[in-house]
Amino acid sequence: MPAKKAPVVRKEEQITPLTDVITSLDSVRAYRRRSSQNLREKFERLGGMGYPELRKLWWAIEDDVGTIVDMPMQVPRVPTMIRFNFVLRLVGRIFFILLVIVLASRLVRAWRPYLGGLFGENIWVVIIVVAGSVGALNAEVVIDYLIRRKIVRYEAETEKRYSKQVASLKKATQTVIDQLAKEVKRSNKDAKSFPFHLFFDDYDDIEVTATKTPRSMFVFKKRFKIYTAVVRTD
Repeated sequence: MPAKKAPVVRKEEQITPLTDVITSLDSVRAYRRRSSQNLREKFERLGGMGYPELRKLWWAIEDDVGTIVDMPMQVPRVPTMIRFNFVLRLVGRIFFILLVIVLASRLVRAWRPYLGGLFGENIWVVIIVVAGSVGALNAEVVIDYLIRRKIVRYEAETEKRYSKQVASLKKATQTVIDQLAKEVKRSNKDAKSFPFHLFFDDYDDIEVTATKTPRSMFVFKKRFKIYTAVVRTD
C-alpha cells in the first residue's frame, strides 16, 4: 500500500491571501459590492498557489456574486441616475480645473498677461466658474445620496428574492474560513497573525477580537458594525 503524501505546509505569504478573500466574500454578502472581476482574479490566484478546491468554489458561486454585484442596475431609475451622476462628476472636474486657472490668474503674476484678460478681469466668468464648481459638487453629493437610499430601500423590499445568493455566499465564506483554519493549524502559526474583517459574526470557528462602529463624516455612527476576527484552531 503506497504511503500517504505528507500535507503541504504553506508559507505565511501563501496563507494571508485567504483572509482577503474572506473579507471580500463577506462584503458581497453584506451588499458592500466588490468588483466580480477582481474577486475572480483573487480566486484564480489562490488556485495558482495550490488551492484548486477554492478555484472550483468560485465556479460554483460566480453567478451568485454577479447577481448581488449587479443588483443596483435592477433598481428602477437608478441606472439613469448613475449615468447622470457620472456626467455631473465630469462637469465638476472641468469646473474645478477652470477654478484653479481663475485663482492662478489672480495669484500668479507671470500668468496674468495670458489669463488675466479672460479670468482675472471678467467678473461674470469668475462667478460662473465658482457657481459651476459648487453647484456640480453639491448636485453630485445629493444624487449619490438619493441613489444609495433607493438601493437600500430596494434591498429591504427584495430581501427574500436574494436569500438564496446570500446563503450561498455565507456558505462559501465559511469554506474559506475552514481552509484558513486548516492552513494555520498545519503550519503551526499564530492565528492572530491572520486577522480578517467582517460585517457578520455568525460564522463557525472564529473569534472576534475587536468590534468597531463606523462613523459618517467622523461624527454620525452608522447602523452596522465591523468585526475583526481570527480563526479558532483548537
